[in-house]
Amino acid sequence: MTATIRAEQTAVFPRFLDLAYPSIERGEGVWLFTTDGRRILDACSGGAMTSCLGYGVVEVINAAAAQANEIAYYYNHHFTNRPQEELAERLVTEVAPEMARVKFTSGGSEANEAAIRLARAYHVERGQPQRWRVISPAQAYHGSTFGTLALSGRRRSLQQPYEKYLPDYVHIPPATPRLDPTGDRALAELDSLLENVGPDSISAFFCEPVSAAALPAYSPPTQFWEGLKERARRYGFLICFDEIVSGMGRVGRWLAAHELPLDPDIVTIGKGLGAGYAPLAAVLCRQHVFDAIAGGSREFDLGHTWDGAPLPCAVGLAVLDVIHERRLVERVRERGWSIHGMDVPSCRMSWMRRHRWRTSRSAWTCWSARRIPRRTATPGTKSCSRLPTRAAMPSSARWSSGLPRRSRASSARSFNSLGDNPSPRRADRDHH
Repeated sequence: MTATIRAEQTAVFPRFLDLAYPSIERGEGVWLFTTDGRRILDACSGGAMTSCLGYGVVEVINAAAAQANEIAYYYNHHFTNRPQEELAERLVTEVAPEMARVKFTSGGSEANEAAIRLARAYHVERGQPQRWRVISPAQAYHGSTFGTLALSGRRRSLQQPYEKYLPDYVHIPPATPRLDPTGDRALAELDSLLENVGPDSISAFFCEPVSAAALPAYSPPTQFWEGLKERARRYGFLICFDEIVSGMGRVGRWLAAHELPLDPDIVTIGKGLGAGYAPLAAVLCRQHVFDAIAGGSREFDLGHTWDGAPLPCAVGLAVLDVIHERRLVERVRERGWSIHGMDVPSCRMSWMRRHRWRTSRSAWTCWSARRIPRRTATPGTKSCSRLPTRAAMPSSARWSSGLPRRSRASSARSFNSLGDNPSPRRADRDHH
């Protein structure tokens, strides 16, 4: 196999037909190795913020092999299995004790789709079938199914040409530090939407407590969360948190929700749950959400082929063990504060201006970059500059905010004030 593969050289249907993709042979720790012997630093957790433990973690690999030797798959609509039962129990005791039940899926898009449907089922079971609309921040990304695409307000950069298929959900602007530091503007917009569409039509408010692909490392101010909590209680809609990226310890707590002054009714997790060793995500709900189904139809009719299968759940159990044994949640919390004490955003912007760096969208506790300056690269390594860059991307693949052209400069500046640049257009779709 050649070192790079172009669309005309493969039977694979690649994402960008004009790019030559480096062929990766193996991974070790944080390093990727190409078929021609190059070593590349993976500063993006597998490119989609997934491989949070690194490559070649023996404990996880052995657990997967042992489970595959026993039984890898069976459809969980007919049977259950030990890894699924044990992983669900550990999630509601160790990761999210406030939650009551867990439904496993194969990925983040499926988990968020299931969360939307669970919120809808909750209201129908309680005799409120008129509740179907979802409100979410406009600058967001929650997945690539039609239901989850509708949660984003980025019509031009994400929804086209599929907007005709998408539910008519409504959106509010994000409360960024530069444009809405108190959250009052976002709450006023939320009130306006509730008045316009009718609060009795709202099923849920759906958001990331800490944003990932669409607005990296951003979280609204405390005043916004307190206002959202009050409105959810007053009008009766649920609060759903997408923690596909932020969950499983990435922010120094098992869930980012644990840092906020409100309790979500439904939470989704993924990415770090399978850590790149198996496709695995989950929907967690509180007792009152489960009770609505249990006291009504007693059926939540949504599932996919690999939901709760023994193999991915065994991987999830091994990942939990590694996170505990290596104290990764505690280490993120301890080391994150040391970085927080530095003036990282301004330092990084200075370096970007000097070296023309472009930040990676997976910036999190440790900010990363698309390439390593040769003078600071580890001896024996090569720069990642051969990977696709903005200049090499077709114009259709570059970032677009979906805002009117005259607004983009101010929007980009608001992102920079958070210490991150906008992600390339459509690149968010790797999120799930």
